[in-house]
Amino acid sequence: MSYLLRYHLDLLHFSTNTRAVISATVGLQSSVIPRLQTIKPIVAAWTLCGDERAPKRVKDWIDQLTMLSESSLPHLRPGLDMLAAQIVAGRQHQISKLKELELFAADIHHDDLSAIFSAAQSCSDSLEEIIENHESHTNTRDMNSYTTMFTNVIQAWGAASISAVSVSSESDHLAPSRGVNQILKTIRLLESIAAVPDRSCSDDDVSNFQSIEIEQSREHKAFLSELMGEIFAEALYQLGRIDTAVREKNDNDKMHPGKCFFLEHIFDVERMLRYYESQSRKVSSPDDPAFVDIARCRKLYKEVLNGCMGVTCSHDYGHVIRISSAIMDFISWRNDQSLFSEAKRGQSNDITDLYCDIAGLVGKVVLNKHEKHMALTEVFNRASQFFNQGHCDKSSSAFATVDRAALIGAIRLAVEGSFDKATTESFMGSFESHERHPKRRGKNTRRRGKPK
Repeated sequence: MSYLLRYHLDLLHFSTNTRAVISATVGLQSSVIPRLQTIKPIVAAWTLCGDERAPKRVKDWIDQLTMLSESSLPHLRPGLDMLAAQIVAGRQHQISKLKELELFAADIHHDDLSAIFSAAQSCSDSLEEIIENHESHTNTRDMNSYTTMFTNVIQAWGAASISAVSVSSESDHLAPSRGVNQILKTIRLLESIAAVPDRSCSDDDVSNFQSIEIEQSREHKAFLSELMGEIFAEALYQLGRIDTAVREKNDNDKMHPGKCFFLEHIFDVERMLRYYESQSRKVSSPDDPAFVDIARCRKLYKEVLNGCMGVTCSHDYGHVIRISSAIMDFISWRNDQSLFSEAKRGQSNDITDLYCDIAGLVGKVVLNKHEKHMALTEVFNRASQFFNQGHCDKSSSAFATVDRAALIGAIRLAVEGSFDKATTESFMGSFESHERHPKRRGKNTRRRGKPK
């Protein structure tokens, strides 16, 4: 089937491309005028076929369309969605190679690993070329294309690193650390785009249409905030997968458990988290309904906490606690900003899982009993602002909720085995004895004395 597909793709590539070039070079004497809509399906077929020739064929198509658009057919100029196809083609070829190895249950040899890394490098090279040559980096209409490009590059390097874990290679060129470094390099490339001011309108337009400038600036910041949230989360997800592969390989080697890339780059992780929060605050407004929807950032928070779960060295717990505290700070800030917002009415964001994850982290990395006691108490107190107090009026509630019983259960699991039974029950009693609802006051709740 694959050979038949390749044959038809070759035929389509040759015949359609030949007609388009002839029509353009002969001054459009032919009645057949090439259209971008006609060529896109052919490029898409090459993009998704997984063939090793696909990235080059897609690049050839893009180069020819660019050449024609600069001469006599400007309508053939490839958009960012088509430029992104060369990255997707490289990633699909890599996926095809990995599936082939999995299908035949074959071990990954040096040549296979080299091909996997080459595919990832091809994706990176294409991304850098597109970013360097593309005119606008901030058009909101290109959001999906940017997400596709950066996601595929990061996934390609993640797959290359995971493959390298199973192969003992003496070459740094084929080491897992190279893939990790390339993921972080891709993140820095994204941040460099965010640092470029929006130049989608000219200086004359800006001076004449100040309201347009303000609106475009808002859209520009929203575009970057959403893009960074998606890409940062994907990068941290891939770091977590690489660390999981390392742990699984070294499961039986207690003396050499292998490095934790998430911990090794913990400062890059924290920088991403704080940079995203800074960008999202620039675009957020308490009167914007999207502001109180924590789903926009919970994915990033979850990936940060999942990565912290891979930290096994107790002496590094300070990093984990600092990052967990930062996440709770960010959530509390959003809640404080939305207290007087009409947009929050009727909103209900369940963030129980975030606080339960933080409690689980404390239980895992903090070994000192007194410090664990203090840290878990802090988590409970920080979450208490989101406990359901039984109010029926949604307009008076916080913008998010935490299930008190579920969090207490997570705290109990976190201290399990750390304290003796008496100490555990005493400690948990400080949480479980809290009243779920405040006392009602008024004439209907006063104790009535005996009638005289």
